Amino acid sequence: MSQVAVGLEESLAAFVLLFLTPKSLIEQIARYVPGTHQHALSQQDYARRIRELMDNRIREVSNVFQELSNTFSQISASQVRPPDELLNKTLEHVSQQVCAGCFKRGQCWSKHFMETYQGMVDSLAMIDIDGYVDARNLAPALKRRCIKTEQITNALNRAAEFVKRDAKWQALLAENRDLVASQLTGVAKIMSELAGEIRKENHVSADQEEHIMAALEQLGLTIRTVDIICLDEGKVEIEVTYAGCGDYNECAKVIAPLLSEILGENITVAQKRAESEGFCTVTLTSAKVYNVEVGVASAAKDGKMLSGDSFTSLDVGNGKYAVAVSDGMGNGERAMQESSAAIRLLQQLLKAGFDEQLAIKTVNSVLLLRSQEEIFATMDLALIDLYSAKTEFLKIGSAPSFIKRGSEAFPICGANIPIGILQDIEIQSVEADLQEGDFLILVSDGVFDAAKQMENSEVWLKTQIESIETNDPQAIADVLLELAVRMNHGEINDDMTVLVAKIERFQPEWSTIKIPGLKKIKRKKGGKQNIVPLSQGSPTA
Repeated sequence: MSQVAVGLEESLAAFVLLFLTPKSLIEQIARYVPGTHQHALSQQDYARRIRELMDNRIREVSNVFQELSNTFSQISASQVRPPDELLNKTLEHVSQQVCAGCFKRGQCWSKHFMETYQGMVDSLAMIDIDGYVDARNLAPALKRRCIKTEQITNALNRAAEFVKRDAKWQALLAENRDLVASQLTGVAKIMSELAGEIRKENHVSADQEEHIMAALEQLGLTIRTVDIICLDEGKVEIEVTYAGCGDYNECAKVIAPLLSEILGENITVAQKRAESEGFCTVTLTSAKVYNVEVGVASAAKDGKMLSGDSFTSLDVGNGKYAVAVSDGMGNGERAMQESSAAIRLLQQLLKAGFDEQLAIKTVNSVLLLRSQEEIFATMDLALIDLYSAKTEFLKIGSAPSFIKRGSEAFPICGANIPIGILQDIEIQSVEADLQEGDFLILVSDGVFDAAKQMENSEVWLKTQIESIETNDPQAIADVLLELAVRMNHGEINDDMTVLVAKIERFQPEWSTIKIPGLKKIKRKKGGKQNIVPLSQGSPTA
């Protein structure tokens, strides 16, 4: 009995102490006890402070890049010399070289200044027209008065050549500064957007994270943490850390289907990484409306190992998927180096978030700087919006692309020069509204020019594409490559590449998981992109 009495006394004392302890002190202590609501709020506050710090640092760096861009733009604008300044510089150089020691200098440049000046200007105009000036086409005003016509014509020709060369280099430097300024602006924009993503406030409460955790634990999973980064429609991002990274693939079979049911939209596994002690962290995001399935067939000239064609297909983020084909000048290893360098750099720039036109201009600049020799590569790029299926084609010196819809094919053409030749290139952009089941077909020059004996290669290739009945993109690529080889009786006269991309509706692999009594989470709308209505007939180009 004495032990029971002692126990009751201790319990009573503990109750009295708990009753007398201020609520603020209890909440303060609870912040350090894992599993409590206060601890979860404390962790959220800490994460918020870290995000704010990172946001401020990244924005500071972004401002530095933007200021550098502004500086380059100002230098480029201020150092472009006007035509009058170049003209006066030329005349000053000639007068100092020829007229400085002439005894008639005072008469020409003081008494008859305007006549002498106009004669110089007219003589320089003859250099622009004929490419040179001599005693025959020298301005009459100088012929009449100048006693050093041979020296003056030689000086004018040399000065004009120097000034033209100087102006050419000034223009080239200005173009390079403009490109650097655009690139720095692009970097600043990417970093600013990154800072915005980091600073996103976690507006959802710990109760919603606990709601998801309870639902997952109800299915038998051991959950360590659930972190909701964003719950906006179309922009869902949730990280779940759970026990087990085995071969059962619970994240795709259980977690993603359950979240799809709770949130009311398709959720997929975006990333998965192993943690310590047998735990695994999986990132789950909103599924895109469309998927892209790609097939590629390629052959090198004369059956060799190295092809001058390069290609890529990748999800660049922001709901876009890129497919591209590049054809390097010539064949063999050198052509392969140029086309693969263009593709790799383009891939990295797009993945980093650069605007596609700025990315191509950067690739063009790099190809120009790689070598003093005349090297170039074509570029055929298609950017597919995985929410609306709207596709943007960027074609630089490439062969026509095709959109296959049912038994019809529609060409997408461009008419500009390849990259790596001129500093300032024109990028031709064509947009098309695609539909589910459409095929994008990109080919290199070797395939397009395979039917040289035909009157119109484009019509021949279009006819062959329309005659293909299979829905497998890899089979279409193989058939087109084989047809191109057969047109030359089995000979491969140029590098050949066919890339086929099929537009498909996203279909989740696993159906949603329903738990009786499980409530859906209410979310704000407005995050998801609008889906462009699919139109019938040919694509808009």
